[in-house]
This record gives sequence, structure tokens and C-alpha cells, in this order.
Amino acid sequence: MRASIIWRLFHHRSSVARVAACVGVTERTVRKWRDRFLEAGVAGLYDRPRSGRPPRFGPEQRCEVIALACDAPANYGFEGQTLWTYDTLTDAVRRTLGLPMSRSSIWRTLEQNALRPHRVRMWLHSPTRTSSRR
Repeated sequence: MRASIIWRLFHHRSSVARVAACVGVTERTVRKWRDRFLEAGVAGLYDRPRSGRPPRFGPEQRCEVIALACDAPANYGFEGQTLWTYDTLTDAVRRTLGLPMSRSSIWRTLEQNALRPHRVRMWLHSPTRTSSRR
């Protein structure tokens, strides 16, 4: 969207109002990206650092949680349990990976990756029968 705004402004020499209508944003948005482009060039079109607390767990640690969630609970001492619950997954993450990750952090990690290990359905395929045709 940002590049499209700049392209239309400078290549097509369109007005702010026309670019806003074509791209589907407000004129204020077009002026914002135009000014940032004029100030810093292409680098001005990237997101600036945002305020807020930095993430406590990095991508590598979140990948470890995902890998654990994709494995069977029985492999981590939860015998007889076929599906993860968030509580048992939290326990496994703390014991196995040594991460002090909360239940909500685990939920968020799985949700961001569209994983729901507590809702997995399994099925069996019956072996195919080969009929002898003569």
C-alpha cells in the first residue's frame, strides 16, 4: 500500500485526493507516507520501532513450544493422554524446555500459528483390498 501511494504520487503525478481514492485510504494517510518518503527515501516506508515491552520469548523458543505441541503428550510423561490441554502443555514446556512461559503465552503462540493440539481428530484408514481380477 505504501509503495502504491508513492508510485501514484510521483510516477502518475496524481493529487493526494486522487491517490487516496484509488488506494482506498484517507488523504491524511497519503500525506503521511509522502512526507516520510521525502524525508528518508525508501527507508521511510518501513515501520518505525513501536513503544511497548519487547517480547519475553524469542522465535526460537516459540518454535520449541510449537514442536512440543505437535508431539504426543505421552512422550513427555503424560501417559494415557492422547491430546494436550493447555495446562499439561504449560507443565511440559516448563519441565522439558525450562521456559517459565505462562499458559496465556503458550495459547498466544499456538493461536498465532493456527495450531489447536487440543482439538486434533484422528482417524484410521482401512487397508485397501486388492481384488484379483481375472
